[in-house]
Amino acid sequence: MKKLILPFLLVLLLTHGCSDQPKQESSNDNQLPIEGVWKRLGTIQIVNGIHVDTLLTKDSNDTLFAQTKILEYGHSIFVINTPAPENLAWKGGLGGFGKYEMKKNNILTEMMQSGTGWFAGSVDYYKDSLGVEARNFDLLVDVRDNTYTQSTVTAPDGMGKQMVVNDFHEYWERMPDAAEESKLDGLWKRVYEISYVNGIAVDTVSVPDDAVLDVKVLTKGHFIYSVDQTGIYEFDQPEYGGLGAYGKFTYSNGNLAEYTEFVSGNSFFPERIREPYSEDGVAYHSVEFYNDDMFLQIAKDTLDQLNVGRGLVYERIKN
Repeated sequence: MKKLILPFLLVLLLTHGCSDQPKQESSNDNQLPIEGVWKRLGTIQIVNGIHVDTLLTKDSNDTLFAQTKILEYGHSIFVINTPAPENLAWKGGLGGFGKYEMKKNNILTEMMQSGTGWFAGSVDYYKDSLGVEARNFDLLVDVRDNTYTQSTVTAPDGMGKQMVVNDFHEYWERMPDAAEESKLDGLWKRVYEISYVNGIAVDTVSVPDDAVLDVKVLTKGHFIYSVDQTGIYEFDQPEYGGLGAYGKFTYSNGNLAEYTEFVSGNSFFPERIREPYSEDGVAYHSVEFYNDDMFLQIAKDTLDQLNVGRGLVYERIKN
């Protein structure tokens, strides 16, 4: 299926607010210090190598902007709530998913394999044009205990340093755990879909990656999911932008509750940002594990009543 797309450039300009970035000691964790759940605080302006301003999202005129990223299990997944260009068929927001690697000289390389919103089309166009499996982004990062900054870079300058492309560095804060680790924690991919009639499974179909790539990260009470649908829809269809979301979850005795805070792509209500654990953004699911690396998820109207009709089977993605 031939798809037409023009490359897009997202410019997130935060125009208000000024504060000093907290000075912190570097992390001494044995694990990669970049691992964790991160919330975008804003943008730091650098002039001639000197920090001159911090533009905070909370002080911006764009009250709907929100961005969260999870770097865990060797993969990066992010979601942004922001309006889409008016000439596009899809609703607001965007997101991405792929592997990541920390390299020398504080370079974080994110190898984006899929996405939501206009980013889905951008990644898809790039991969199709060059015949590659991912679109790589090299980022110069400075990780502290609870914050880090990142900026796009070019190739090394030969002196062991990196050439920063722009003077605006994304400013991120590590989010605290929202729950204890659970059996659901991990990186998952939808591999099967089960159809039900009168509560009885009547059909099971596989979900190939080149058609729909549905991935989900659940980690210590936080979740992000990303559904790339560029393989089955055309560029001018609303569904082309896929869907994704960030929120918090609770899990107990086979009952999963996902509380969505904001969304991307073709998800519902991109113009809203909900408070954590808001009841108007919750989806209840019944979860049954086949083994430690595969589970069945069925949507429920309430925690006590199954909404049979569709079941999703997820398989763990291992590093």
